[in-house]
Amino acid sequence: MEQTRRRHLPTDFIQGLFPRTIKSDVHETEDNYIVTAELPGINKEDIDINYEDNVLTIIASQEDDSNNDAHYHVKERHITDMNRQFIFKNIDSKAIKAQYINGLLKVTLPKQQTKTEITID
Repeated sequence: MEQTRRRHLPTDFIQGLFPRTIKSDVHETEDNYIVTAELPGINKEDIDINYEDNVLTIIASQEDDSNNDAHYHVKERHITDMNRQFIFKNIDSKAIKAQYINGLLKVTLPKQQTKTEITID
């Protein structure tokens, strides 16, 4: 039986090639844009949301809870910072709301009224 050798690339190298992103859905209703983002295993306190210059930014950090002295056979969970940005125009920035339940972040961005009806005298 022929024995084959496998080479294993360091996981840090692989993670650097494919940075972790936040999986998200964005949909629109008549009054709002709604962003739903998957952030499993992230604590609410480790999520930052910012809306500035028409850009919604979501940043999440994950702490390493592993034992540094342990000899791992498989280690797929890593410390990582993730972020995602979306462009939204005509948003009522003072009315943006967010909730985080069971690993899902839901950000509701209310549309700002931009049209004004003008009556003719």
